Amino acid sequence: MLKWFKRKAVSFGYVKRNDLAETDIKEMHALFSEYYDYADYDIFIQDLGNKDGSLVCRDVKNGRIVAFCNLKLTKLRYKQTTVRALFAGDTVCHRKYWKKNSGRNPLHSAFYYFAFKFWLLHPFSRTFWFLISMSYRTYLLIANNFVDHYPHYRLDNAKTRELKEICHLFAQDMFRDKFNAETGHIDFGHGSF
Repeated sequence: MLKWFKRKAVSFGYVKRNDLAETDIKEMHALFSEYYDYADYDIFIQDLGNKDGSLVCRDVKNGRIVAFCNLKLTKLRYKQTTVRALFAGDTVCHRKYWKKNSGRNPLHSAFYYFAFKFWLLHPFSRTFWFLISMSYRTYLLIANNFVDHYPHYRLDNAKTRELKEICHLFAQDMFRDKFNAETGHIDFGHGSF
């Protein structure tokens, strides 16, 4: 059989927070716990409660959740304009599915599809992808997909300074006293991110 006729192994969709079934939340937490330390269920639930919904990827054959990204969709005022952000919170993809759909992580496809749709709904607002970078791999998601990003490993110009201001605005709004504007770090009690 030719490869391009093969049925996709993973399906995805956005599920509003209140529409997530308890069994799905437990399955998401179990997957998250496989890859992250400090994955206490109560903290996971509390964090999920602060989000608007989740991108959920499922194995087509068995319906199991194989990846997800919890999202907060937010807007703030910045210099007399409205700026919007897609905040990617708890995110994980089972390593078995990292290259299932067209050689890429299915969560990437789900996120790009959702982000494009979100942008279409708000074409006259500036929209940003806001995420916490805890490692070089997370940082590379931004650096490899956007020419203009903050933090930038080598550029310090008007654009990166503006992105820093916007990033800090969203971080201050979402994380309050956990955010240190001087360092740009967020401290959840297990070290800074």
